[in-house]
Amino acid sequence: MRTVGGPDAPLYTEAVATVAAAVRALGPKGPRIVHTGGGASLLNEDEVRHFDSPHFPEEFKPYAIGQI
Repeated sequence: MRTVGGPDAPLYTEAVATVAAAVRALGPKGPRIVHTGGGASLLNEDEVRHFDSPHFPEEFKPYAIGQI
């Protein structure tokens, strides 16, 4: 199991592209990918993404945007 984290959004897209290509190359008997992120992309009770809510902490935005 490996994890990727940090405020660098391109890191996430590059990591996902690399891992997805490797898994595709291994075919259906290869490993599965499980992606977990924070709740920033989930909708709140007002149907607004938590990330877009005025209550979402500014200091978490660089980390959340890469996951969204």
